Amino acid sequence: MINSDTGRVLVSTHVAALHLQPMALDPSTDRLFVNLADQDAIAIYDRNTLRALETWKLPVGHRNSPIALDLRRHRLFVVATDPGILMELNSETGALESSIATPGIPDDIGFDDATEQIYVPGDGALAVFDASGSEGLRLLQQVKTGPGARTGMLISSERRFVVAVPSPSTASSAHVMVFTIDK
Repeated sequence: MINSDTGRVLVSTHVAALHLQPMALDPSTDRLFVNLADQDAIAIYDRNTLRALETWKLPVGHRNSPIALDLRRHRLFVVATDPGILMELNSETGALESSIATPGIPDDIGFDDATEQIYVPGDGALAVFDASGSEGLRLLQQVKTGPGARTGMLISSERRFVVAVPSPSTASSAHVMVFTIDK
């Protein structure tokens, strides 16, 4: 942790991993969830002290990357890239509640609290999942985006999900696709 006014390091910790990926913060418990992609695991730290609390080994998939937290229903959504799989974990225990296939090589995730929908862009498609039911995750739709398109961002306040589509060759341009969230 760094003081943003002075740049002084306040707290730091060593993480025994080679490859860290996105993190999620639970402000109600001060827990920080950290993707240990090279270990197929999630490490949980105390946000204030950066003391390691525990580590959860993921039950399916490899190279976990995108992560999102549902504070209201105590769920942690984790996407593994090998193969593309979305996992719903209990954010209190780490227990796997459900899982479902995603497009290949996913790089981002967006969880919309209002609709309880999850957006996962992967290689060439944007998958939209329903996470509102007690029966687990359910694929609502999958929309083609373009080769290599796997980076995106949810803009909840604008009811949009944006996907970056790289150029497949020097003969064409990269572009951005904007999807409207209905409901």
